[in-house]
Amino acid sequence: MKKFALAAAAVAMPLGILASTSGAAFAGGGHGTAKVDASQDTIACSVGTGYAQLAPKVTTTPKPKVNSVVSLSLTNCTVSGPTAAAFTGVTVTGSGLGVLHANTTGVTGIPATLPTKGKITIQWSAPGVQLKTPFSQLSVGSLTVGTDGTSATVAISSTSVKGNFAGGDNGATSSLAAATTQTLADLGTAITTGNGLGHVDLTGSLNLG
Repeated sequence: MKKFALAAAAVAMPLGILASTSGAAFAGGGHGTAKVDASQDTIACSVGTGYAQLAPKVTTTPKPKVNSVVSLSLTNCTVSGPTAAAFTGVTVTGSGLGVLHANTTGVTGIPATLPTKGKITIQWSAPGVQLKTPFSQLSVGSLTVGTDGTSATVAISSTSVKGNFAGGDNGATSSLAAATTQTLADLGTAITTGNGLGHVDLTGSLNLG
């Protein structure tokens, strides 16, 4: 729980601090470069690596709420929209971190959709492009857990996006679709034996805007 609390405190860094940080520090823009406002653009990325750290750990004993620290490394990003031309030939990547709180009351198995609150903040890197705002903040509304037959799947739906890549609907249709790298059998063993399931590794895709 101490590690969870420290990670949560880091994620809770005020947006004002992020916004006041030079866009060049995150986006690689040079002096005198016009800043790009990508707030109306959309972006699609692969989740190269990611994980969710769970607290309390998931066991066979039902819990009313599960908190998770979510970390995402985003690659293969494609930008669409009004300023997409500024990203032509640019390798856009992102680093996301957030804390989510899922209500698991009444959940007895999967698939299940959980009312969820929390935010994931993504800091962007786009060498040669100086972003007006170097981050996106995704507000989460629900989390759906299912299975693809081999692994567990996780789908996150947003209510809004602040900063870059909010699209024309303020990010209301943004989503994360991921699957665990652990098999269902491995997850089941962790849940039913030992101290429970406290960590899952994720791969998948993220779409903002």
